[in-house]
Parts: sequence; structure tokens; C-alpha cells
Amino acid sequence: MSLYERMVSIEKRLERTVNQQEEIVQQFPRYSEFLPKILESSDALRTELEAFRTCCKRLILIEDERNCLVEQVYSVPVPERMNYNALLVALYEKTRLEEEVGEIKKEQKRLILLLNTMRKTVARIDQPYFPKLARLKEVNGLLAAKVSELQQDAQCMEILENKMEVVIDDYQEYREKSTKQLNELHAKLGAVLEENERLTQTVKQYQSFNEELNSLRASMAESKSIRNERDYFKAQVEDLKSIRNTYSQIIEEPFVALRDQEMIVKNQERHIVQLQKKNAMYKIENANLKMRLEESYSQIKKLKGATKSPNEVNNPFVLVCMHAFRYVQTEILVLQAIF
Repeated sequence: MSLYERMVSIEKRLERTVNQQEEIVQQFPRYSEFLPKILESSDALRTELEAFRTCCKRLILIEDERNCLVEQVYSVPVPERMNYNALLVALYEKTRLEEEVGEIKKEQKRLILLLNTMRKTVARIDQPYFPKLARLKEVNGLLAAKVSELQQDAQCMEILENKMEVVIDDYQEYREKSTKQLNELHAKLGAVLEENERLTQTVKQYQSFNEELNSLRASMAESKSIRNERDYFKAQVEDLKSIRNTYSQIIEEPFVALRDQEMIVKNQERHIVQLQKKNAMYKIENANLKMRLEESYSQIKKLKGATKSPNEVNNPFVLVCMHAFRYVQTEILVLQAIF
């Protein structure tokens, strides 16, 4: 590529980058318009998230308080809980009756005021209004009966309050006893927890020992498997060795036969050399024996000449020498035949 072409390519790249920058500059105002909206929405979202976080915290606190109350309720024994429930029902009934008594007293006061006003106006009322007055008296009697009933209810409420006070005192005594028992149980629970912690530590120790034992068992099993694999591979190696030996025997059998033949030939040659050496030694000995035989034969001849005739030899020494000479001649002939 020439310098001009490089400059042209660089100029095209510069124009392309300038066009891209112009497009980015044109799009920047639009993006800058979106940025404040995004910030406002993020602020609103942050405030909503903070409010949601506070609500969640309040819900968590309420749930914790509810759980504490539930735990407190369930921590109370069942008989005490039943007594407390009956006490709450009685208190609720007491408050309801007190509210009814208050309303009745208000109604009584209103009626008394109305009756007083009516008594004041009786003198001014003419004879036609006497039936209404009788009606009012009847209503007053009914109200008096209602008031007496309410008084009886009030007396019953007083009796109930006294009984409730007795029940509350009994409940307080029972609560004190239960608190004492609870403290004793807490103390026993502390001792049990300490014993439990000690036992958990021992269990952890035993678990660690068990893990070590399992690891040792695994290692032993692994070593056993490795040993089995080693025996298996050893058997395979032995089989391969036997196969290799048979293969080598099959392949090297001609060479072995040739090598054995060469060794046999060499041994035969070595044996022939040894036999040749022995033959030379025997030839030397044979020559020596021949010389001795000739000497002995000459001596025998001399002995024979000293006697009358060969058939009349009666000297035992001469006979022995003749037999020895013949034996030596036969041995020499045999050796010559062999070598």
C-alpha cells in the first residue's frame, strides 16, 4: 500500500469518526432531557423504598412482639392459662355489666328529673291528664322494679368481684409458686444444658473419631482394591510374560535350533580337539609301549633261546610275561582301532 492510499484511508476514518461524534452531539440534548426525569423518578423510588423499609421494620417489630406474646402465653402452664382465660372472661363481663349499670343510672337520673318536672307540672295539669299520670306512675313502678333488679345485679357484681378478688389472690399465689418452680426448672435446665453441651462435645469427639475410622477404613479398602488391582495386573503381566516367552520361543525357535546346532558343533569340535590331544598322548604312550614291548619281546626271545623249545617253556615268569605281552598287544590294537 502506498503513502497516498494510507492517507486516503486515514482521512476516511477521520470523516467517519467526525460524523459519529456529530450524531452523538445531536443525541446528547435528548439524553440530557431524560436524565432529570430519571433522577426524579429515582428519588421518588428511593423515598418509596425508604417508606417500604420502615413499614417492613414496623411489621418485623409487630411480628416480634406477637411472637413474644405467643411465647409468653405458651410459657404459662395449661391450668394457669385456663384460669387466666376465665378471669379475662369475668373481667370482660364485669366491664360490660358496669357499662350497662352506668347507662341504667343515667336513664334513672333522666327519668327522676323527668318525674320531678312532671310532679311540678301536676298541679297545673287538669283532670284529663290523670290517665297519663297513672301511666307515668306505672312506668315509674316498672322503672323502680328495674332499678331493684339492677341493684340485685349490682349486689351480684359485688359478690362476683369478691370472688374474683379471691380468685386473683389464688392466682397470684399460684403464680408465685409457679415462678418458684419455673426458677427451679430453669436451674435444672441450665444443668441439663451444660450436660448437653458436654455430651455434644463428646459426641463431636466420637464423630471425629468415627470420621477418622471411616477414613482409615476407606484407605484400607482403597489399599485392598489397589492390592487386588496389583495382583490382577501382576497376573496379567505374568500372562503377558508367558505369551511373550511363547511368542519369543515361536519366533526365536529356528535361531535357537541353529544356535544349539552351532553349540553342538563347537562342542564336537572341542571334543575332537580333546580326542586328538588324547590320541597324540596315546600315540606317544603307544610308541613307548611298543618300545617296551620290543624290549620285553627281545628279552623273552632271549629267554626262549635259553630253553630247549618254545613248547616246553615251564618257567612261570616267562609265561606271565608272554600273557602280558599278548594283552598289551590286544589293547594297542583296540586303541588303534578307536583312534
